[in-house]
Amino acid sequence: MTHSNLIEASQRALSAWERWNQHGIAARAEILRQATQTLQQPVAPWLIKQALDVMTPSIELPGPTGESNTLIWEGRGVVAVCAQTKGADDALIAQLVTALLTGNVVLAAVDHPVVQHLQAALTAADFADVLVAVEAPLEALAACEPISLYAFCGEPRDTLALNRNLAQRDGCLAQLVALSTDEPLAHQLTEDFLWRFVTEATITINTTAVGGNASLLELGGREDI
Repeated sequence: MTHSNLIEASQRALSAWERWNQHGIAARAEILRQATQTLQQPVAPWLIKQALDVMTPSIELPGPTGESNTLIWEGRGVVAVCAQTKGADDALIAQLVTALLTGNVVLAAVDHPVVQHLQAALTAADFADVLVAVEAPLEALAACEPISLYAFCGEPRDTLALNRNLAQRDGCLAQLVALSTDEPLAHQLTEDFLWRFVTEATITINTTAVGGNASLLELGGREDI
């Protein structure tokens, strides 16, 4: 796959991101729960339960009188799920499920039946472009600017090589979430694992009229001033 084809694939996935991201974690979790029931991999239902338990869609924050502050989170955008080592089924499923569950769209640069399985489930749910399969080496993926996060499965030396490539790429900084095939998956799924796939934002709303004086709003709306 050429660089232009990879950009095209990422743009195709990105076009589906807003609708998938706004679909809500509960609705995404239900789609993925049904899709992963037949995989016989306990990591998928465990991650889904964890996300529903701890990832509250919004949190009201304290603030001054006349102002509301709400903390929200959303997916980062396009996530590349890639692997250098075969046989890491549980780690690969963990990366795929987490990326999708947290509101991201995925470029899957892995040749694995679970990718086709999830694609079929997402297409049936009318989210066909949320997961796009691509054939590209790590070097090409690392140079693809629209990708905002890389979910990698492999040995530590391969993780280091990918990290170096990401440090040299143009554009915005990209996150790297790596799962090592050299140690048990359970030891790597830390409390912050799910949160590394999202970005946070604060919505601030002034709930008081300008200066507390509603007449100022009327003045601001007049055309004869």
